[in-house]
Amino acid sequence: MKLLSHLVMLAVLGGCQDESISNSLNNNEQLGPPQAQAKSSLESFSQQELISEAWFSKLGQTDMVAAAKVAGYYAAADSRSATIEIRDISANPLHTITASDIEQAGLSSAGQLCGMTFTPSGRFLYLALCSQGSGEDAILAFNTNTGILSVFDRVQLRSGASNSPHHFGMAYFKSKLYVGSDMGVYRYDASRNTVYHGGGEPEIDLISTPNTVKDIALDMVGGDLYVLTQNGVFKLPADGEQLTKVYNRRNLSRIGYSRVFGRKELAGLYITKDSQQSSQVFFVPQHLVQQGGDLTNAATELWSYDGRLVDLTATPDGKLMYSGGESGAYYGNAYTLTDSGDVDRLSYQQWLRDELAQYVAAIKSLTAYNGSEIDGTNRSTLSPEGFLHRKLQQADLEANETPIADTVGWAIYLLMAANEANMLSPEGVVDETLADQQIQPLLELLIERHAGLIQDGMGGIKTVDGHFVRNYNSDGTPFAKDQSPGPQPQVYTSMKFLPAVIKAAELYPQSTKIADAKKYLEQIFVRSADTIRARQGVTWEVDDFGPVRNANGMANESWIYGDLGAAQDPMASYNYGQYVYERDNFNYDHYLAGEPVIKSSHAAFVVMGGTLVLKHHADDAGWKAQNNNYYALSQAVTDDLGSPYFAAFSAGNNPFDRENKNGNYWNDGPSDHPGDIIHFPAVLGFGQHGKQGAVVGGYFAYRDGLRQDMLNSSDPESPIKMLTRWSMVKPDYEMPSIGIADFWFGAVGLAETLRPGTADKLRNTFFRAHYELDDDAEGNQVVLFSALTPRHVIGVRADKSEQSFGFQRSPFTVPGREHFATFKIVDPQGDWIELDDVVSPKQLDQYGENLSPRFTNPDFENDVAGWQYFGDGKTRTVKGVSGQGVRLRTSSAGESVLTQAVSQPVSLANSQYKISAYIKPIKAIEATAFIRTYWSAEGDRNAPLGEVTASNAIGAGDIGQLVSLYSYKPQGAAYLHIEYVVSGSPETVESFMFDNTSLQLIGTLEELDNGDFESSSDGIWAGGMNTNKARVIAMNAEDEEGRSYTNHALEFVLNGTTSWQTVETGSNIDVSADPDGTRYIFKFDVLENTLLSEDQLDGETATEFDIDVDVYPKPSTEKKSARPYVATIESNSNDEIAFVMRKRPGNEQFNIQFKARQRSKLIGEERIVIDNLRVYKQRLFSRCDTTSATGC
Repeated sequence: MKLLSHLVMLAVLGGCQDESISNSLNNNEQLGPPQAQAKSSLESFSQQELISEAWFSKLGQTDMVAAAKVAGYYAAADSRSATIEIRDISANPLHTITASDIEQAGLSSAGQLCGMTFTPSGRFLYLALCSQGSGEDAILAFNTNTGILSVFDRVQLRSGASNSPHHFGMAYFKSKLYVGSDMGVYRYDASRNTVYHGGGEPEIDLISTPNTVKDIALDMVGGDLYVLTQNGVFKLPADGEQLTKVYNRRNLSRIGYSRVFGRKELAGLYITKDSQQSSQVFFVPQHLVQQGGDLTNAATELWSYDGRLVDLTATPDGKLMYSGGESGAYYGNAYTLTDSGDVDRLSYQQWLRDELAQYVAAIKSLTAYNGSEIDGTNRSTLSPEGFLHRKLQQADLEANETPIADTVGWAIYLLMAANEANMLSPEGVVDETLADQQIQPLLELLIERHAGLIQDGMGGIKTVDGHFVRNYNSDGTPFAKDQSPGPQPQVYTSMKFLPAVIKAAELYPQSTKIADAKKYLEQIFVRSADTIRARQGVTWEVDDFGPVRNANGMANESWIYGDLGAAQDPMASYNYGQYVYERDNFNYDHYLAGEPVIKSSHAAFVVMGGTLVLKHHADDAGWKAQNNNYYALSQAVTDDLGSPYFAAFSAGNNPFDRENKNGNYWNDGPSDHPGDIIHFPAVLGFGQHGKQGAVVGGYFAYRDGLRQDMLNSSDPESPIKMLTRWSMVKPDYEMPSIGIADFWFGAVGLAETLRPGTADKLRNTFFRAHYELDDDAEGNQVVLFSALTPRHVIGVRADKSEQSFGFQRSPFTVPGREHFATFKIVDPQGDWIELDDVVSPKQLDQYGENLSPRFTNPDFENDVAGWQYFGDGKTRTVKGVSGQGVRLRTSSAGESVLTQAVSQPVSLANSQYKISAYIKPIKAIEATAFIRTYWSAEGDRNAPLGEVTASNAIGAGDIGQLVSLYSYKPQGAAYLHIEYVVSGSPETVESFMFDNTSLQLIGTLEELDNGDFESSSDGIWAGGMNTNKARVIAMNAEDEEGRSYTNHALEFVLNGTTSWQTVETGSNIDVSADPDGTRYIFKFDVLENTLLSEDQLDGETATEFDIDVDVYPKPSTEKKSARPYVATIESNSNDEIAFVMRKRPGNEQFNIQFKARQRSKLIGEERIVIDNLRVYKQRLFSRCDTTSATGC
């Protein structure tokens, strides 16, 4: 330990002086005036109103207690055994530290515990250890996030060898640790990373005192410490060097300070004094403490304890915590002391429920509704019923009546979370009758309006890919394109709305409205690969023509969209799974050393959104560490700032915006928070992660009067009272408004705290990197894989034989009792076309009429309605692979046919489709069953266009299996006819089961000139082979029949090649003749790939092989690569790689760039061979209204 060059000497100012230090006074020094004793505010107080309750502990006797100042962390200790228990407000165990842990931290023996204090946030528990005999004493730091115990410093605390019990005061404030000793107070630098970097070797002050420092109290608002010795209390400014005596009495033992203990009049300083048979607690009111001067005569007896008060501390939940024993004893038991006369403030449990109720009231107040089913709504607005308004206003402002769609998902989650908590009685019993009966109709109203399912047709305006317009006018019309900031169709709305509705349908299964909306939203959410790129690329803003800009990244809450999109669209799965799914895919920000996060500047809503929607973000070890470390980062900033409240940071109104570029709105984060604005919904939101300590910090702020009155649009005379935002820089700042996006997570944290498990119940799993297996109650295998889009499920037996179950949705319960060794989950080859179509009937044709469904009853849930039967055999529904199937028998006509046409008027001519069905023989001897397809212009079976195509036939001896065939759309066709056919002799009755009808659109294949590198001319590569590291090579190959031929392909050879090696098409891919909005699915084959993974490179960065697309002509404001890294090649890439482009208005040419570079000259040779670049085109709409809010 290195002391500063001087010891800070004691100056005594104040009333009566202690003899031991009286000689240090200057004879001419004037003493400060004594404070008058305050009586009036406590005239009705009686000691009998203070109630003691035992604190649960397994330690037996305790002689030390501690509590964090602004968070719910509590410690009790037995100094003799050097054992410490850390618990939460409910006395649930969090950590236990033992003598063995202390020795393993680096001490030869644990010695005896002689002091402890939490940092205000509870991030660290600092311990003072006094060695036995004359050994060196030590200070240790226990990190409550990591569970790591470290030696902070080795220091002399005692003036000589002694084995008698010691208690040295300790405190922490504003990145400084204060440690009492026989010699005075040590002041250490202990900022956020000091412990990680080795502890207390930097600058250390020793502020001398005349007697042993037995305890230290802290006034965080005043910035003063109160140092207690046996014969007095001294005031020490946190950044000062002089002690001023403010209280002069003998036999003093402990001291505490609280702004929130008991009734408001009891806030202040608490000083304990020992006598022969009892201990007394003296109290100095807060306002007198803050006035300064001599407090000796201002103290009144607060409480008398019949025994010895061994230790005392104030808690953040409005109590005192103490260890009390028999007279003269040095050890006792831990208790809390509560003021039963504190009737003006809610208890912790009462406040949890009341604060949560304010959040529900806020959502109701922001909802337009005039009916009788739901109270507390905005009934004076011009907005159509069900619209959700933008933000909650300060109580003395006018209500905001501008609807916004992108927060409806969060509002739904908030309401569901609150209702789950409502169903837990105060006694801890789940009782569904306690549910708020208005929540379900409110959910139905919000969901139907924002999905556009209410009969007036307002709201729910969406792009062709299912992304909703964000901004609406008060009358329910969308913002015009020239109305700032425009309608803003974004992925943000769908990524919150869809998961919320999926979860609502699960929690409210009796609601047909929610179930129908869920099905509708799942079907409109399509083509996610168009917006999800490699290397965490994503596009937030979209319209009917596809991605608007491509400069966004997924290192924020848009990873929710990535997860949804990767589940929905298999072409997005690799880019998400490779670059986003795992926490390790992201960089590590070491702002908090040893506890890194993705970004220390992240606003809390970024972290809390992912962990609510995505179970993977809550349960995975990597993401859990990210969540815990982000919490620890907030704790660290709380401690370094000296914040008088638990400090968490998130986006919101901020008049301290340094650049004033966001209209007084800032995405505050732990490392970037102008005005030091504490965002209390984020403080409470940590409850979602099980961090009840932070929620208690919110309760502390409530007890300290920080609730703000917000406008209740239903009843302005009864404002919504909730914790919002508070500035350390300007404490009288009142937040004018707060949006739902900036407060919803507070409600979830409260609900989880009230009813643990609530948040997990709201989470879901969409993308899965690998399938998982479970068993249901009957012992059947349940296969779990990526959700939303069906996948082909194949069971594989131990003998490698396979059983197809057709296209199924996750979770899929395997029929029968057979258990398979493994499973194959195969993605659809093209875009999944939903045949159980609920979307078309909700859309209008060019004449304003509702469209008919493209197809009905594909799974025979409604018998054979919608299908036509030809033949004289019988049809009936039977149990299918999953759900219903249909049985077809042979017919006297030679064929039994069950048929239905799929409407496909928009797709391009020559579009390739894949049709599949599950066929299983029931009774088969000679008959066969197959699928037959053909096209027509108007759905007339008797007027086919183009070829009739049939699948392979299933007959006797075949097992049930998925049967598929391809069909190409002829020019002029609009209907694809799907026929199930049983062909056989009429003399025998044979039958087959058909099930699992499915349809996929692949697109119109367009060969690119020399895309296969077989031409003698350059074709699309003209002028693009500008590297000597890539060349066209000849390779030996075999066709499907085993005949040899020479194949040409493009080879990249890298060996110490650290500059980009590029092969490009230039502007040779001409799209100028294609309609705006055309979708292009480019594919190419990877024939050879010897790239090394980072795991194989011993710390070297892996080679980059990117595919970029430039778009011409382009505005000068665009970056060079208008579509960067649309795809990549990695060591684990698939053999076929696909990427997607969309033609936006003005686009004429695409330039595809293949580029590779090694990130180190030490990697060695790597080789990649690619071939067969091709493109499939899709047309997504045939009519375009350029005045539309979505672009077309």
